[in-house]
Amino acid sequence: MAFFNTEITTEIILFSVDAIFSIILVKNYNKIGRYINCLQEVSAKEDDNVLEDVQSGKSKYVMVHGPVRALGNVIPSLHVPNTNGVVQKLTTSELVMARNSSGFWWDESRPIHQSYNVVPFAIVVGKYVVEVQDVLQADELHLDTVYNKYDRTIHSLAGNLWSFFFGVRQYGVQTTEEMLKEGTIVTGIGDLIMSSDGTRLLTPPSGNKPYFITTQPLSSLLRDFRDKKSLFGWLLIGTGGLTMVFGGLLAWRVWSNLKKRKAKQELQKRLDQGRRSRRQNVRDNDLPEALRCVVCQENPKEVILLPCGHLCICEDCSEQINSTCPICRSHIATKAAAFLS
Repeated sequence: MAFFNTEITTEIILFSVDAIFSIILVKNYNKIGRYINCLQEVSAKEDDNVLEDVQSGKSKYVMVHGPVRALGNVIPSLHVPNTNGVVQKLTTSELVMARNSSGFWWDESRPIHQSYNVVPFAIVVGKYVVEVQDVLQADELHLDTVYNKYDRTIHSLAGNLWSFFFGVRQYGVQTTEEMLKEGTIVTGIGDLIMSSDGTRLLTPPSGNKPYFITTQPLSSLLRDFRDKKSLFGWLLIGTGGLTMVFGGLLAWRVWSNLKKRKAKQELQKRLDQGRRSRRQNVRDNDLPEALRCVVCQENPKEVILLPCGHLCICEDCSEQINSTCPICRSHIATKAAAFLS
């Protein structure tokens, strides 16, 4: 519509960006709230008999806490001697400076390679061994960084010129190795089930509940999520207030443009009525047929049709004829008033 013009483009952009941020914050706020509720549920029913009460074929959402033990061969570290684990994450990243569309440079890490290695392992809880399933599906999987190396890239003059013109300058490569080491005390939260052979399994839960394999105790995990929820809550208040401000400003702009548009249309209507009235007053009722409108055959020819240039209709009839010229049937691009003397 006509009132959506460049005058309100800034308000539309600000409102849209703020609304997108608000939606993202709401999703994260709700997700963290769901995590907190599930952790509180686990904390409320935590007891020493949770591993004894499990029945074959039935699952329950529980927490297990204890050291990690491999159920076979361990994964040796590629870079650190005498370091073994059950989960290994290898990442190679390119560190670059990139120029954005506004001409500013910023640091950016671009993964070149990332891989995981996993061996079967369990969490030992007293006399019970709980085998962990599908660990890479965990919502929170905490790994220790055992190796982190940065190799700086040395550029020649030609390389510096190349990176300046193309807007990307590599300044190093970072290699990182993360592991869940054997013997690490972890907290596992998920569905506990018993297989047909009597093995206790910790699996990804059903019903949209989170799956955690973390080195943090339950109390620390709850505290971190509550802090995050509080932060997202304050951010939501801020973005929500801005959304209301930008939305109100946008609504005021649209209403103001509509008001101006309506006033302009009313002014144009009054001018048209005045011009039409003046034409009626000066029209000659005793006109030869050659000067009469070809449509109504009463009023004088007063409007030129363009681009064909035919002067053939009166102003009254011109309001109804908008597509083709009644003389040559060519397309009407525009119309202009004619003043004959």
